[in-house]
Amino acid sequence: MNELLCVLFLAAVTFSADAMADPVLVTSIDSKVDTLTKAQAKRIWSGQTPSWPNGSALILVLPPKSADSNQWLAKNIVKMPVDVHRRYLLEKAFAAFIPAPVQAKSEEEVSTSVLSNPGSIGVVSSDALVEGLKVVTVE
Repeated sequence: MNELLCVLFLAAVTFSADAMADPVLVTSIDSKVDTLTKAQAKRIWSGQTPSWPNGSALILVLPPKSADSNQWLAKNIVKMPVDVHRRYLLEKAFAAFIPAPVQAKSEEEVSTSVLSNPGSIGVVSSDALVEGLKVVTVE
């Protein structure tokens, strides 16, 4: 009986791990940016880089607070809790250092916002990619 429970537990863990898609940074297909270092990505998502190298405004599109992609962004890129990160960005926007971030209600809305706002960057699960988005590699 214990062996059966172990097998079922391992199968459930394997299934749930396989079901989660890796989060990715995305821009519109027209963007000239293909790759960012982790340091560059952190500066962008921390509001320290308010514009792209060509001078156009950089618009951050945040996924829902509860989304796995947002947890990934907070843990792996900006290295601060989700709520602290959002508050920090809103304070920077209020002080007019960066444009106000778009706070999407779903990953679909992240995709739509990135596609409809030139100069924007977002984060979605890789299984939520849609036509017109380009994955930005983080090295």
